[in-house]
Amino acid sequence: MSYCISIMAESTSTTLCNFGRSKEENTDFFCKNHTSLYESLPPDYAYHICNYQEVADGKYEAEFRIDISNEDDAKLWLEKYQQLTKVTFRVGATKLKNGWVNLFKVFYRCQHKTLPRSETASQKMSSKNTNCPAKLAVTVKKIPGKLSRAKSKDLHLPAYQTVVKISHTHNHMNDSADTLKHRDVSKETIEKFKDLFSKGHSPASALNTHKLDLQLQYDQDYVYEAADRANCPDTQFCHRLYRKIFDKAYGAASGEKMLSDLEAAIAGYNSEVGEVCAKIDQVNNKIAIALCSPLMKRCSQKHEYSRELVFIDATGGMDRYDCRVFMLLTHSAAGGLPVGCLIVTSESRDCITLALKLYLDIIPKDAFFGRGTLGPRVFLSDDSEAERQSLAAVFPDATLILCVFHLLQAVWRFLWEGKNQIRKEHRPQLLFAVKKMTFSMSENTLEEAYEELQGSDVARLYPNFLAHVEKLYSRRQAWAVCYRQDLPTRGNNTNNYAEAAMRILKDQIFERVRAYNVVQLFDFLVTRVSSYYERRLTDLANGRVDVTVSRKYLPGGSSIPATSITKIGAHCYEVKSETKEETKYNVDTEIGVCTCTTGMNGAPCKHQYAVVRHFNETSLNFLPLRDPHLREHMLFLATGQKNVRPGWFTSLPIAGLPLEEDPGVQVPDQMGSLSDDDNVVESECPSVASVAAPPSSNVAVESLNVQRMLQNKFDMRGSGPLQSNVDGGEPPCNDKLASLEAAINDCASQLIAKLKRDPEELSEPVESYVQQFNSLKTNSALVGALKTFGKYTGASLDMTSSKKKKQARRKGVAIKVQPAAVSRRKTVLGGRRCLHTGRKLRELKKRKTVDSSQLIPKKKPRKAPHSLSQCVTNNEGIGQNKSSKW
Repeated sequence: MSYCISIMAESTSTTLCNFGRSKEENTDFFCKNHTSLYESLPPDYAYHICNYQEVADGKYEAEFRIDISNEDDAKLWLEKYQQLTKVTFRVGATKLKNGWVNLFKVFYRCQHKTLPRSETASQKMSSKNTNCPAKLAVTVKKIPGKLSRAKSKDLHLPAYQTVVKISHTHNHMNDSADTLKHRDVSKETIEKFKDLFSKGHSPASALNTHKLDLQLQYDQDYVYEAADRANCPDTQFCHRLYRKIFDKAYGAASGEKMLSDLEAAIAGYNSEVGEVCAKIDQVNNKIAIALCSPLMKRCSQKHEYSRELVFIDATGGMDRYDCRVFMLLTHSAAGGLPVGCLIVTSESRDCITLALKLYLDIIPKDAFFGRGTLGPRVFLSDDSEAERQSLAAVFPDATLILCVFHLLQAVWRFLWEGKNQIRKEHRPQLLFAVKKMTFSMSENTLEEAYEELQGSDVARLYPNFLAHVEKLYSRRQAWAVCYRQDLPTRGNNTNNYAEAAMRILKDQIFERVRAYNVVQLFDFLVTRVSSYYERRLTDLANGRVDVTVSRKYLPGGSSIPATSITKIGAHCYEVKSETKEETKYNVDTEIGVCTCTTGMNGAPCKHQYAVVRHFNETSLNFLPLRDPHLREHMLFLATGQKNVRPGWFTSLPIAGLPLEEDPGVQVPDQMGSLSDDDNVVESECPSVASVAAPPSSNVAVESLNVQRMLQNKFDMRGSGPLQSNVDGGEPPCNDKLASLEAAINDCASQLIAKLKRDPEELSEPVESYVQQFNSLKTNSALVGALKTFGKYTGASLDMTSSKKKKQARRKGVAIKVQPAAVSRRKTVLGGRRCLHTGRKLRELKKRKTVDSSQLIPKKKPRKAPHSLSQCVTNNEGIGQNKSSKW
């Protein structure tokens, strides 16, 4: 059956053909007799069917013309045809463009005819070759001139310039899962993945996100969409696209090309911000980069605590070049505040020293709140010899102290090293002996603790341990707390601010995805880090305390009345103890110190807050939630803006209370004293910083000698130099005991009433409670039971206390897991949390013979936890994780 007809497939064209039938008649005839061909053609084109022949059921050969006049439109039609029929064609052969007859002519073959070069290629499981005989040819003819047109026998010109010949004789199904998985990825899908990559997704995370979107969009039809590679690409394609994009955006991953791209990126960044904020140099083929963004410069210039204390720590594994990133942060009331960043390709002394010198070249002259190149008074770091030597060489006037937590962690690792041969039952005792030395409050106490350790019968059994402690003792000025009495540490004995900043970098800045190369690492540090801290500072300036911060920096919770405070100077106050009438503490709000144990080196305490609350004093030790001037200054640190709308930071007055007596934000419980162990920041999230104090404190904050004078004056009045700000030690008063007794009776009466209302449900639990209560024979067991009652059931968050409500708002209620599920786990989670990664796969080793006994996997030893306190309590080794917490 051969004929020539003209049809219009949903076309708006008015092209007509005079071959015996009208357009409508030809269209009706073609739709009724050749539906498969008609439905496979893309719409919006005018077709002229010249030849059609059925070969078998569903297979045919056809030739038709299209109103396409150029090569680009012909390729676009082919793309639409492949998308509509889900058939992919590859170029089989091309014809030269001679310019006389054809403008474009290409022969295509089905992609399932791969033309393998070896006989075994088609035998692979991944092979897609079926030797498919289907073919397609596309020709765009040139319109001849008037003379040539008169002699031409092609009656379809000039209306139909394109000739398409199809041999639709595929030997495979076009819509099966095995066929669709070999299709080309569509342009729309590629654009979506590019957008996901630009938002920080890795190839794997982008693919997972895309699959989730498809699942939500297609629901029950997801099984068909997920099999089509045009809509759901494979992992290999995602990785190739990822590399292609980042090769173009960030250059080469390594080598000389990467170095030149990095230098160009640094120069472009300096030009963009209008000042030198980054520098790069090399030493011994090692790259060193120093960065101080405009936000970091503002924090270093305007934040007063930057002249006192700076935390420094390094992390790695953030890019494929395995660079080390050093963060420099200063203390603040709500977390670490960045003042600089270093990138080095080696942790050698010469490379770190070069990076620090580059950092000195780019910081402002008044950096570190006026100290400039002298740097801060104190650097708090980990026990890295190369890092400490570099700091001592570049900042000779600074005092270098060590993080006490990492010191104790290193001692515990030493005790667990097999070569030291220390018996398991002796390890906790030896660690606590070193801890006693660490937290000694005077040099004499430290010396006594050291002599006690040397004379211990247990320690004498291990000469290696005594030699190790002797080396530590020779460096006691760096780690012993008693040597920090005159240093402005602000209560910080650990490097947790820097540890928290590293976690922010990996979790929120890089989203646990390694940077493609050093160029992208630098780009993320100069853009995302500054944007992150700008958002956090702006939130706090707007009074949005949505982040987790240590509650000791939140104003509120103090019950000291105004009558217990006496003003003795411009910024000096005398605060009476709440329980001991003869005890008094001196507070200087200008330098933020108190003569109590907690506040003597600048840490916040309840006596300082009582003064701030009742006398409207400004203090950097608390979040300035109700101080308009400090909030405005905080916004300046974030954005550099000095002016805001009038009245923007005006606080809401509390009903019945004047604004100057506003108690501020109440914390869950009273702010008691914080021991040295409590100096660990409760949150690992360094959010925002407080702001600068009045300029009059510039001289006073240089040293804490004023605080010593206050303490000596207080000692002359007959009290000891070290008084706890807890004001405790005495039994509770009778009024408190009476209130507790009434509360217990009220709880018991409520329980009895509920038992009577619902005996069927509560009888057995109450009986179990009574039995457990009677089994508690000691006060310590009773204390533990009372403190943990209802803690792990979620009921504690439903109580009406302000503490529980605050915890519920801050942390949310987590969905608990079954205790049996926790005990069955093979992967250490660090808590009772849901395991989102599924069960751990168990792979058997490949062996020549497999019997039934080999199908049972061997039991692996349980990994050590990453919590130092848990390891000491359980007397076990600590995991290999630097971020473990005491």
